[in-house]
Amino acid sequence: MEEGIRPDGRPLGKARGTSITPGVVTTADSSALVKLGHTTALAGVKLEVFIPTDAAPDQGRLVVAVEAPPLCHPDVRPGAPPELALLATEHVTQCLAAAGAVDLGDLCIEPRRAAWVAYLDIYLLDADGGTQDAALLAAVAALRGLRLPAVQVDATGNVVREEGGAGGGRGLAVRDVPVSVTCGVFRGRVLVDLSAEEEEVAEAAATCCVDRAGRVVRFVKPGGAPLDLVTASAVAEVARARQREVAGML
Repeated sequence: MEEGIRPDGRPLGKARGTSITPGVVTTADSSALVKLGHTTALAGVKLEVFIPTDAAPDQGRLVVAVEAPPLCHPDVRPGAPPELALLATEHVTQCLAAAGAVDLGDLCIEPRRAAWVAYLDIYLLDADGGTQDAALLAAVAALRGLRLPAVQVDATGNVVREEGGAGGGRGLAVRDVPVSVTCGVFRGRVLVDLSAEEEEVAEAAATCCVDRAGRVVRFVKPGGAPLDLVTASAVAEVARARQREVAGML
């Protein structure tokens, strides 16, 4: 800490190397593999048709689920979903909604008759810190690559592919790119993008998500020592810089 060097050789204010690989699962309608250091998240989207509800007759649905298999981390055991998967599911769902990333009206095929439900499944293959950030990035990348098939509803109510519509249909309009980053405080210093080792020893940690305009759409601090306003503002600025970096990659 005195020399400003972390266990993996990074400066205190530098995020881990990030890679985004789209289209890695051929059986999904869209997919993306994200690596944030050693942390690895795989997102896949599958489309199904459903009849819209009376409450939202012209809207589809987006269903998010994050899974963490036992091999992703030594502390994860078979059985009930681990806490890190539940927290990541909540994080992805709320960040996408708060940023208005997806307009559910775009998933409508024909009002009151048919719409798409997009099942967004995210698998944490390696949970080496920053799992919520990696899950959100994988989700956004997979949604940006999703194409809605060209279909129509026939007289009997069945959804059929349009003639000449085999070219992949239209892309889903992803209206924003929410990006989050997890920072920690250790001995009065702020560390950006914590690894699992650093998460265990940090005195406090906070995850901040911002949208394309730099607006904070979610800020979560799960326990630990309190954060003063200066530190919280510094975390938000880090998130804004991270959003610009990741949006450029996408």
